[in-house]
Amino acid sequence: DALRLMWPLVDGGCILAAWIALATLLQYQFEPSHGFVLLMIGVGVRVGMLLLLGQYHTVFRYCGVHNLIGVAASVLAGSALLLTAWAVWGSPSFQFIVFEAFFTLVLCGSNRLAVRLLWEWRTARQGERVLIYGAGSLGEMALRTLRRSRNYNPVGFLDDAAHLRGAAIHGRLVLGAFADLEKIAQREATTRHDVIA
Repeated sequence: DALRLMWPLVDGGCILAAWIALATLLQYQFEPSHGFVLLMIGVGVRVGMLLLLGQYHTVFRYCGVHNLIGVAASVLAGSALLLTAWAVWGSPSFQFIVFEAFFTLVLCGSNRLAVRLLWEWRTARQGERVLIYGAGSLGEMALRTLRRSRNYNPVGFLDDAAHLRGAAIHGRLVLGAFADLEKIAQREATTRHDVIA
């Protein structure tokens, strides 16, 4: 599909930007024809490793730490290939490859996170305002599920454990105990008074 074809192009643009920025910052002098060949090899290897390690099968709106680890593994594998190839070729320097890998990791990782952040921002305040009872593992899972839905807008947690009051889970506070349900529901203007446990 067209969206999946777009991401290798976006990553290629990020890698190209990393090379150009780094060459400018380090004042690295490439012979024009030699530099173009190196650039095309570098972009090809980087995008190829991302493809080979399955980084274009991700639904980016659900991107998380595990996806960033996959991008890092792809960048490291690509760096190993580039360093091996350029040890024979003699150009560019080890320093350039290391810095380029860092720039590539930051740019390719941040474009994935940007999609997720945009998705969450667009859906963050939609739906019925609800409270979640229980600020443990199941409550955290309920929060993540509800935030991805456009039907509900979780505004916070209720939990009877006093040590959790005021704590934040994914930006939502533990507002009080179950006994405080009516008062908190009124204050937070929840549209329904039922609690999702």
